[in-house]
Amino acid sequence: MHLIEADGEAQVTLAGRQFRIRRQFIDDVFGQPQAQRIASLKRALLVLHAPLDDTVSVDNASAIFGTAKHPKSFVSLDTADHLLRGKADAMYAADVIAAWALRYLNLAGDGTAADRAGRDDRPGIRSWPLCAGDPVRRAPVDRR
Repeated sequence: MHLIEADGEAQVTLAGRQFRIRRQFIDDVFGQPQAQRIASLKRALLVLHAPLDDTVSVDNASAIFGTAKHPKSFVSLDTADHLLRGKADAMYAADVIAAWALRYLNLAGDGTAADRAGRDDRPGIRSWPLCAGDPVRRAPVDRR
C-alpha cells in the first residue's frame, strides 16, 4: 500500500499471481459503502473463508458475516488457500455451496426444504440467481 500511495501504482502478488494496482483502484474500493450494502442486502448470504488464506484476513470475512442480517452462514474451509487450488478443497466448497443453496431454491416443488424455502415470506428468499451454475442437476460424483 505504501508504494501505491507514494508512486500511484505498484506491482503486487495476490494468490501467487502478479497484478499492477493503481491508486484509483484503491480509492474506488475504499470509497464503496460495503457495510451499508451488506447490512441492507435482504438476501441469504454464505461466507466461506480459509483460515490459512494470506490474501484476505479472517477479520474481513468475520466483519462481512457480522454485518449481514439473517439468513446467513459462515463456513471455514480448513486448509484451503484463497483460490481453492487444491482439488479436495474445491470439491468440498462446491458441495457446501450446493447444499446450502438448496435451502433457498425451489427446484423440487414437492414439499422438501427447497420447496418450503420457496414459500418463505422473508425478503430476498428465492429471489436471487444461482450464479455458479446448477449444481443440483449434475450427476453425483464419486469422490473416493
